[in-house]
Amino acid sequence: MIYKLLLMGHLVGDFYVQSDKMAAKKKKDKRVLRKHCIYYMLSLLFLCSVVITKEEVLPFVLLVFGMGVIHEIIDSAKIRIENKTKHRHDIFLLLVDQCLHIAILFGGCFLLGLKGGEYANLFGKRLDFSFISRETSVLLGILICAEPASLLVKMVLNKLSEETERLHREASNLIIAEYNPQTGSVIGILEREIIFILGIIGQFGTIGFVLAAKSLARYKQLEDQQFAEKYIVGTLLSSFLAIICAVIIKNYFFS
Repeated sequence: MIYKLLLMGHLVGDFYVQSDKMAAKKKKDKRVLRKHCIYYMLSLLFLCSVVITKEEVLPFVLLVFGMGVIHEIIDSAKIRIENKTKHRHDIFLLLVDQCLHIAILFGGCFLLGLKGGEYANLFGKRLDFSFISRETSVLLGILICAEPASLLVKMVLNKLSEETERLHREASNLIIAEYNPQTGSVIGILEREIIFILGIIGQFGTIGFVLAAKSLARYKQLEDQQFAEKYIVGTLLSSFLAIICAVIIKNYFFS
């Protein structure tokens, strides 16, 4: 349970508490970056403290504080590399950044011997965490399929848009279909959440109906080749992330 809650704390602190405005400002202002790291530590503290036993309080505080410091170091290095490479490798850097954060978080938890308790007293009631283990796993998958997956899909599509714009400059008769990015992002999140839930309950065959409904709404726009290619890449990547998340959660986190 402790690893699930640590991962949830990481997701909340790095994706949900951090707004787009903060994510942009922290690249130019170290005070904003430090503020983000404080929010990150508070997310870990809030979500994980409920399972920490009395004997683990000091190691847990050390882990949270250490992760805040390390988080700032990693993010600072990522920002410098992004500026030097002129944002050509943002997707790769995002994946490396997340792998480092999670690996160090789990590694620190293991080295400090944090295991967490099986029970917690909430509002005077004793809560058995083994009873809600599966529910916690499903919530973890829902969190992954929303903001983190949305950011990755958005970055991939932005790269495709940059390539399309380059081709547009080379061929003036190229037509690019327009759509509302915010609406598309909401549709993508709902799509991944539905696919994830269907995957958890083993209804993979029903996923086709979700994709068909989405394609029907874009039927006219799919006549444009450039939009169709971008749409297919975004849909397949979004579905892939949701299915992989469902398979991993169901096979490795349901315990």
